[in-house]
Amino acid sequence: MIVPAHLRPSDRGSSLADEVRALGGLWLACDRRGAVVDIGAAGPDDLVATLFARSRPFQQLLATEIARSAADPAQHELELVPGLFAIVSRVPGDRSGSVGVALLPTAAFAYGSDLERFASAAAFDVGALRARLLERDLPEPREIARLAPLLRFGHRADAERDAEIASGDAVGWQLAESYEEINLLYTLVSGMRASDNATHFVQLACDELVRSLGFSWVAVHLNAGASGTAAPEASMASGSVPFDRERISELAGRIVLAGSSESPRVFPRGSEVTGELVGDAAVVACPIRRDRRVVGHLFTGERRNRSGEISSIDLKLADATAGHVAIHVENARLYRDLDRMFMGTLEAIVNAIDAKDPYTRGHSQRVAILSRDLARAIGVPEPTLRNVHIAGLIHDVGKIGVPEAVLRKTGKLTDEEFGQIRLHPEIGWRILRDIPQFSEMLDGVLSHHERWDGRGYPNRLSGESIPLVARIIALADAFDAMSSNRTYRSRRPRAVVLEEIRKCSGEQFDPTLVEPFLRLDFTEYDKVHVEHERLAMQTAVAAVIRRVA
Repeated sequence: MIVPAHLRPSDRGSSLADEVRALGGLWLACDRRGAVVDIGAAGPDDLVATLFARSRPFQQLLATEIARSAADPAQHELELVPGLFAIVSRVPGDRSGSVGVALLPTAAFAYGSDLERFASAAAFDVGALRARLLERDLPEPREIARLAPLLRFGHRADAERDAEIASGDAVGWQLAESYEEINLLYTLVSGMRASDNATHFVQLACDELVRSLGFSWVAVHLNAGASGTAAPEASMASGSVPFDRERISELAGRIVLAGSSESPRVFPRGSEVTGELVGDAAVVACPIRRDRRVVGHLFTGERRNRSGEISSIDLKLADATAGHVAIHVENARLYRDLDRMFMGTLEAIVNAIDAKDPYTRGHSQRVAILSRDLARAIGVPEPTLRNVHIAGLIHDVGKIGVPEAVLRKTGKLTDEEFGQIRLHPEIGWRILRDIPQFSEMLDGVLSHHERWDGRGYPNRLSGESIPLVARIIALADAFDAMSSNRTYRSRRPRAVVLEEIRKCSGEQFDPTLVEPFLRLDFTEYDKVHVEHERLAMQTAVAAVIRRVA
């Protein structure tokens, strides 16, 4: 079918068509068989162009002459009928075989019988057509030989321009694909934060594959124990998953049974392995490997563009994402191991403090619980709560440097002994300051005995110049001290302790923390306190038995 210019999807080549139009002719694009596929620079009211588009005798004649000229590449100028010339141009190296034709009518054709024949076949008024033709600045027959090389040169120049545009489009597409790849990998790497839970990162990977690359859906299944722990299996997905998400593990099982777990694989539409679950959709299955073991699978559904086809780049990116998931799963295991080691170190430190003064057994743990709960009550974000909790655990680490005789003294302390006690915040700070993992907890260690009114120690800070974590620990520390048995006194009733806290608001304690503290639920604290007192009693009894023995 011939497409008039006003209906063509592209204007490529229109510059040459305009030039031919200015010469009184038409530019035709034909296929290798000579069939006209496009008439350039023809408007909707161009009767001459419409004539050649509708006249079957003309089309048959043109196809015959173009086929004949193919046998003689040197034959470029054809006189199709008297007074109607065709300059044929072929682009060297063009595998499509397309042919450009400059159709140049002369006055002889306008007055000739062939115009009447073509017009009759197309049911056109020959008089109107003749008038339209003669309105044009028609060339003389002797000019055709001069115009031929110029028009062929223009055709080749336009073809080269079109090839450059097509090449630019291809480069642009490749750049877009490269950008997708870089953006995806950057997002994944940015999301690989230290954590003992890989779920957040895996969900990020699923969401990013759907968003950036246009997959219809993405799902990940992690086998039980994939993170190196006894954790149950886990499944995550993003996009329009074509089946119940609970069946992601079933899809993984099918892949394993099909023996396709060692490398990425595309399962085409209607595959026996995936078809029953995903329907008429292609699926990519990428194994998630750690230490040469398959610990899960990543699945991607069809693309929402490119006719749903999955390219080699899609396969590569899906596999790269599976690799990042594997790395993060391994990092989560390592982080968990490191965290256990870190918490074990804290436990050893706290136990060392308890060993110095059995009467304060569990004090640090209880202060940590209260500090964490108070921080949560005032809106401290979840990641920071852990730091507050740890700061509470280690706030008294400096007591390791205080003589046991001073810590266990039952009577009133002398000024010198009290001076030794007052050194423990600075001792603790010096012990921990060179350990990077404790950097965010040092304020709590150094300043938990500062007072709101500026009469505390060691630096006599006041008000909000005291770090928030230290103000929180100060309140929790005082509460537990009054609520516990000590060598020099018995614990006080809960109501008395809370009233004392309220009375010291604005003097010893930050007034903005007192009311939230008084509203805390002390259930966990009380449960832990009872257990600590039981252990302390057992220790005391054992000590008496040893002395008697």
